[in-house]
Amino acid sequence: MNAPDPQLAVALARKALARCVGLAAFVYGYPLTETYRTCALQTAPRAERRAGASHGSDVRAPLNTLHHAPRPSTDEDRDVVTPANDLLYTIAWVHLAHGPMLLTVPASARHPGRYFVLPLYDAYTENFENLGPRNCNPEGETVVLVGPGGTVPEALAGHRVVHCSTDLVWLIGRILVGDESDWPAARALQSEIRLAPAPGTTPQGRPAAIEYWAGPPVDAMAAAFENGEPPAQVAARFFTNMCHALAEAPGRVEDRALVAWFGQAGLRPDAAFSWESLDEPAREGLVEGFAEGVQLVGAAGRNRRPKPWSMRPRRGATAASSWAARARPTWGWARSPPARPSTPRRTTTPCRRRWTAGTITRCASRPTTCRRPTPSGRSRSMAATVSCTPTRCAATRSATARPG
Repeated sequence: MNAPDPQLAVALARKALARCVGLAAFVYGYPLTETYRTCALQTAPRAERRAGASHGSDVRAPLNTLHHAPRPSTDEDRDVVTPANDLLYTIAWVHLAHGPMLLTVPASARHPGRYFVLPLYDAYTENFENLGPRNCNPEGETVVLVGPGGTVPEALAGHRVVHCSTDLVWLIGRILVGDESDWPAARALQSEIRLAPAPGTTPQGRPAAIEYWAGPPVDAMAAAFENGEPPAQVAARFFTNMCHALAEAPGRVEDRALVAWFGQAGLRPDAAFSWESLDEPAREGLVEGFAEGVQLVGAAGRNRRPKPWSMRPRRGATAASSWAARARPTWGWARSPPARPSTPRRTTTPCRRRWTAGTITRCASRPTTCRRPTPSGRSRSMAATVSCTPTRCAATRSATARPG
């Protein structure tokens, strides 16, 4: 009987370990790399919008610079594919590694009845703060944004401080708007949103993980799941960019044991990480784990039937504590669908709503279906609790933790 080859056994064990690591690392790192990829796409020097883009949610602006969308998004805006057509967006990529930034929240008292919110997302797509009329001074205020290693200048000691969990922050401001005649009034509020460096802060360009992005800024899920690109090609780019991003955004303390486990297959937070430096069993296992992770996330986001708005209570895992719960909606807002007209959506609610600027008015009773503007990214950017009676329809809206 021939003795087993110890080198082959070790190689197979290395490959099996790398396969497990590759699956977990893809699910964990996909939201992070998508954030960095989108930032790389939107802040690239001399970057151009795709043909037909409406200047809505498709942003092309330098880092730490506000982009005020002059009109609602259309079906041609593809950077984030769940934008609403009843919102004006104010978007910025904020980098706090070189010091705090100042964000001015508009005075809601000067714009009565106008809904707006300034959500802040960290590099893992976690919505950690929502600034707006609910929790800010009605006369407006300036908020200090501080990165995980930053300090507040003494001159700003009396200001409200928002401690951000990562140095890279995505601001996706939303202002509710009606038809074209309502745009000027919404733009007036939009113009009061400002972003500026705090005293002593000198911005110094884009993060290294963005400046030296590996490969084209293409979504890994779209490349491997929809376009059929070989997993070996996409995995090499994905894990390279993930390790570079992890060096700048190490994640929560609770996740550090998991990230350290990735290192057993060679995936370490390192700005100098190189895919070619891994041995062959590790690369093969990581590619297999990547392919399984792509299928897992793709299958979880496959059910896209039109549904009415709903408010689902949070039970158990949230996007902060479940990496799969965070990766699945990231695929939802990152993917590029076929072009389609932006049309009202039918639901089964037995009434017809009429929208005005920032409010919902009484609606006539109808025994058929309800027609309404396409909702704000459905459950990812706006959720609504709806109750309908034979004589009226009321709804409450609240921001949630997904871009859109």
